[in-house]
Amino acid sequence: MTATKATNIIIKLTQEGWPADKINEFIVFIETHRPSEDEAMGILKK
Repeated sequence: MTATKATNIIIKLTQEGWPADKINEFIVFIETHRPSEDEAMGILKK
């Protein structure tokens, strides 16, 4: 993820009222998590 994309995410989530610790957890998750196809399909079916 580029710095610009991360900054835009941080700005928007801050505007939505997310606390800094949750934003950091979210950024780390999207940077490091590699979902399997099964995991993605399971989430979409909920």
